[in-house]
Amino acid sequence: MALDMKIKAESPKEKTVRDRDSSYKAFITKEFGQRDVRTITSSDLKIYMMETVMRIRPKEKRFQKLKTVLYMVFDYATNPDHQIIPVNIVPKDNLVFLKQCAITVKKPEDKAFSPDDIFILREYLWERVNKLKYDLNGYAILFASHTGVRQAEIPALKWSDISDTMIHIHDQQNDEKVSGVKTYYYNPSTKDEKGISKGGRKFPITADIRRILDELKAKQNALGIESEWVFAREDGSWTTTAAYYEALYKVCHEKLHLGLTNNHALRIALNSYVFVPMGLNVAERARLLGHSPEVNLKHYTFAREESYIVSIGEMIDKFNEKQAVNM
Repeated sequence: MALDMKIKAESPKEKTVRDRDSSYKAFITKEFGQRDVRTITSSDLKIYMMETVMRIRPKEKRFQKLKTVLYMVFDYATNPDHQIIPVNIVPKDNLVFLKQCAITVKKPEDKAFSPDDIFILREYLWERVNKLKYDLNGYAILFASHTGVRQAEIPALKWSDISDTMIHIHDQQNDEKVSGVKTYYYNPSTKDEKGISKGGRKFPITADIRRILDELKAKQNALGIESEWVFAREDGSWTTTAAYYEALYKVCHEKLHLGLTNNHALRIALNSYVFVPMGLNVAERARLLGHSPEVNLKHYTFAREESYIVSIGEMIDKFNEKQAVNM
């Protein structure tokens, strides 16, 4: 009933509905699911959550899915329209449960390709794209390594988004299951915009990026590929996130035997091995990658924390000096 109400009232993505449904099936036993919600006390729920966590030993991210599905159910039950129970008894404090989870906290530097990894990856891919007749995934991975685009932003990039100096990143490819079959659709907003387009972001075209785009366009012209999509298949249709992920995984894992195989590792590497040493401030880095400064510092940056503290101190001194002059 709670999930049905969420679908009707919020029109969530099909993937969200699927995730809530699978979480319910994974975490809620038949016995517990058949209980009258009015008979479940706060202690009952805490005991059930602890038993579930100790039985499954989920990672922290998966534990949060348990919390989400429970909160959805009990929030529905406390809704004034239903008034099944007076208060939501899902505990707010996660610490006691997280102690039982299989927590593996990775530092940002463990999630990024190293500069040597990036060099090896690019060397291999340039050799491959020059050898093959048309290697759109090879060019796509090279492009991602220089721009830090998200995986979902690659298939949705159009030639009309490319100018002489800038790349306009403002859309993505999403997927949903229709009658059990995965289908892909165009979303005119980026992940950080959460379904409401705010114009996306711009990224400068460097010499390396220009080389990638020019070579890709030249090969498309030679093969008679006419398409609005930058990373188009030979029939002109757009590629998919699944095809890109599979290609990246095979190159990194099977061919080069690198420790990481995901596109996110390219984004973190660009931020911390290129943007940070260049001296770009956190707001500029965040803007180029399409997220908040807080996210950039917490999940994408592994330069020494002291350097940011010093920078902030210098900014405060300059501000105070300016204020003193104006007084």
